[in-house]
Amino acid sequence: MIKHLLLVTNLFFCVAASSTQLSNLDTQKLDTQQPQTILVAGSTSVVQMLELVQADFNNTEQSVMQLRGMGSDKGIQAIGENLVDIGASSRYMTKAEQERWPNLKQTVLAQDALVFFTNIENPIKNLSTEQLSDIYRGKYTLWSQVSGKNTAKSEQDNQIHLFSKGIQHGTFDVFLEFLNLDYMKSAKPDAIKFKSAGNRGLFSKQDVALYNEFNQALGIVQRIPNAIAFDSFGAVSQLKNSKLIDKIRILSINDVSPTQETVKTSHYNFVRPLVLIVNTQSAESVKKGKLISDFLKTKDIRELLTSHHYIMVD
Repeated sequence: MIKHLLLVTNLFFCVAASSTQLSNLDTQKLDTQQPQTILVAGSTSVVQMLELVQADFNNTEQSVMQLRGMGSDKGIQAIGENLVDIGASSRYMTKAEQERWPNLKQTVLAQDALVFFTNIENPIKNLSTEQLSDIYRGKYTLWSQVSGKNTAKSEQDNQIHLFSKGIQHGTFDVFLEFLNLDYMKSAKPDAIKFKSAGNRGLFSKQDVALYNEFNQALGIVQRIPNAIAFDSFGAVSQLKNSKLIDKIRILSINDVSPTQETVKTSHYNFVRPLVLIVNTQSAESVKKGKLISDFLKTKDIRELLTSHHYIMVD
């Protein structure tokens, strides 16, 4: 009888101990639960903006924002095919894209200027829109033809060396629009040729080399005195006062320098949107998109991004 009571008592305490252990395990699982991952892919310009606040977002929202710069074209396709949580673009979706993926919703996060830059050894500080178009479509091949005087150290330095953002980027699309240009692929790899938009005229004989990241463009112009390139004002401003770009000059366009005020008032008119895109067929995409949008509207974050020349949109 006593042995039986002892056996029952031992079983009771074993069950109770097991229940406590299971409860503790459940608590540990909750405590170690992984934060949600938010994959944002597309425009390198949008990615560069979000990189400024990525750490703050991850700490504040108990989430992990992952960023993949692949260009606006690929970002729109990725969110259209529900391969990522959020798409990013530095241009509005085309009519064809909207018809192909009618379930995508665009939200403009900010406006960002497109800036052109040269090496400080080049004395030119201002170009008109017409001059920029003429330069890229090959009407001018020497800097002395643009300025009217030759101050280059050598004939090689006088030649215009052209660089352009890759064709899969929204930055490239708005560049074509602003300068009224069309392009074709060159026989050389990673190069294209330009002409005026439309059926009139011939493509330039001059090859334009392509790059994908703004730091590549800055590095090229930093090293090559006769080069010209373009990219995001917000991205370029992140390296302001850095020795990495101490030979870079951002050009005025039509006698207007890009500044916070001139971009905001559109006096500097090379301005484009930075767009977040969600797939409305995915509740997760919509929820995660709202989480990022709301975070970017907080006071401290808006002030941080504004300090880098992004014009935040309400």
